[in-house]
Amino acid sequence: MEPYDPEESTPTSTFTTTDTPQFPNLTPEEQQEVLNAHHPEIRNFLDLEQIFPYLNQRNLLTDTEREELHSSVDVYNRNQKIARLVSWLPKKGSDGLQRFVFCLRSSVEGTAHQELADILQKAAQEVAAKRGDTITGHASLLKKNWTKILLAMVGLSAMLILWVHWYELQYKFNLLHSKSLPYLPQNFVGREVEVREMMDLVDFSDTHSRVISIVGPPGFGKSTLAIHVGHKMVREGVTVHYVDMVEVSSMQSLAEKVLDCDSNIVAIRNITVERLLKWARERYYRTLLILDNCDDILHRQKEALQRIVKKLTESSQNLKIIMTSRLKTTQFNQFQYPLRELSTMASCSLLQSIVTGGINLTSCDAITNLTGNVPLALQVVGALLNIQDPAPDLNTVLESLEKKLIPTLSSDRFPVEERVNASISLSYEYLTPRLQEIGRYLAHFPGSFDQEAACKILLHVEENSRTCSDVIGFLNHLRER
Repeated sequence: MEPYDPEESTPTSTFTTTDTPQFPNLTPEEQQEVLNAHHPEIRNFLDLEQIFPYLNQRNLLTDTEREELHSSVDVYNRNQKIARLVSWLPKKGSDGLQRFVFCLRSSVEGTAHQELADILQKAAQEVAAKRGDTITGHASLLKKNWTKILLAMVGLSAMLILWVHWYELQYKFNLLHSKSLPYLPQNFVGREVEVREMMDLVDFSDTHSRVISIVGPPGFGKSTLAIHVGHKMVREGVTVHYVDMVEVSSMQSLAEKVLDCDSNIVAIRNITVERLLKWARERYYRTLLILDNCDDILHRQKEALQRIVKKLTESSQNLKIIMTSRLKTTQFNQFQYPLRELSTMASCSLLQSIVTGGINLTSCDAITNLTGNVPLALQVVGALLNIQDPAPDLNTVLESLEKKLIPTLSSDRFPVEERVNASISLSYEYLTPRLQEIGRYLAHFPGSFDQEAACKILLHVEENSRTCSDVIGFLNHLRER
């Protein structure tokens, strides 16, 4: 065989693609399927010498492949060359087989290439039709059952909506058994990490941390964090009882407060500590007890509180306790969780959520610097900036806050307590004289109080007011501040 010279004139053919039906596009796997199925016909009818120039014209051969097919050296016999050509074609792209059939139709003179081209064309169309039948079948099935599918989708959507409502109803139902838990705090920003860590600690599968004590300076949000965790536990089906320890003067008083939280307990006379321990032993369902603001009782009756907390947790595996206080209590067998100030970024986010219309970065940095990233101080100053009549000037607020802090300097830092006190004092000065007076009356409550109790005080002070709705505006204004 003479060596092939690519510079020789390329063959010409009068064959065009319009002479046959459109050739379908096949994947490499489908092309290989067609070629393998008709390998005997290719071996019998293919004339390599006749088709060789057309294979080059259609770029179906690389230089190496060209040399293998056109070599005069007896390395491969005819059948081996055909087998290698068949293995190469699917690798030439999605139209590799199409170009090969084109070459067959272009080299029909003195060969059976026309018949072979028809066979391969028909086989390719059958493979494409089979693929199309699958898609068509799916489409037909979809069309036939579209009503059922639509109803199924509507049903799934309804189930999802019902599940969301059920989840919310379950939360509200659980709240009925957690009646003492205060409302979910607003503007709770920057404590996502702390919430996740606390949720891990109060997880009832963890039997090591039975008592968790949140400790930190005033205004850091210890109570807020505990209440927020309490609401998340309610959503998980845990019963949560909340006791403000400021109102507790003795262990018997603690027993009364805790049992009063449980809506399943009828009125009991002469409640004792033993009755409280019996209540703990009867905890057959998960219960979280939050003892908030424990500083005073720890100062007065630390050992007594230590004994009763220990007995409560030993009485039931289904009871966990969260305590909040300013100072660490090393005598307690508990997990100490120190709460720190917010980051500067979280402080700015908190201010942005409080101040109507937002606040620029420069002003935000100035406020966080003076308030020391203390959440309560930030909330007080942020609420102060929301006053509309008359609206305070930001620079005036900052100067007044700094003047209040200057006398308290013990070093180059403001004590945390003074930052909170100065912020509250500044907010108090911006109140009207009447609101200041009302605030002083309400300050006589030793601890937390509800709206009904506040209304009774204000109705006694406001002689012209007859119902709670007459004085609710004062409460709302103070709450916003």
